[in-house]
Amino acid sequence: MILIQKQPTIDGLKHIESLKGLSFMTYSSWVSAFQWVGLIGAICALISFVGIWYCGNKASAEQQRKILVLERSTDILAQFGEIAMLGMHGSEYAIPSVIKVSTPLTQSLEGTYDVLDGRLQYRNTDESLEILLNSARQFPDFPFSHYAIAYILYQRDDASWREHAEKSLEILEKTTTIPNHNPDHDKILAELKSELK
Repeated sequence: MILIQKQPTIDGLKHIESLKGLSFMTYSSWVSAFQWVGLIGAICALISFVGIWYCGNKASAEQQRKILVLERSTDILAQFGEIAMLGMHGSEYAIPSVIKVSTPLTQSLEGTYDVLDGRLQYRNTDESLEILLNSARQFPDFPFSHYAIAYILYQRDDASWREHAEKSLEILEKTTTIPNHNPDHDKILAELKSELK
């Protein structure tokens, strides 16, 4: 069988030409669409870059802040860790008349207080004040020597009580950040904050 190829008609050629135009329009539309996608992609990349840069800087700053907090906490723990465990009489034990502990600190406080009904009461005497001043010089990080001095001076209407109270407050604000610190630290800190308003 012999196939005879039919010549395209004018209408057929117009139809083919219209399809070519359609094809061109479709490709043109795709090019335009891809240009928009490229533009949107570039904008997204720019936003992503700015976001990464900003968040990276924030994360770095936050990390630096945390490092500083940890360093400060470590410094406080190193300097005040042992002191934070001690009560007002220089010992870890609640009532010094029941359990006697002899350390250079407890010895430096001897003769400065009495224990009445389980409570420590500082003696308001010149001798006691002198002992406490020496103790504060010898153990400057022990907050209760400063507190006791402030207490006695306050009782005597001596304006210098505030200086010793502020020193005690400064130390107590650090010792109370240490886990398992002696409850005396919280009690005296609250009292000093109230008095120093």
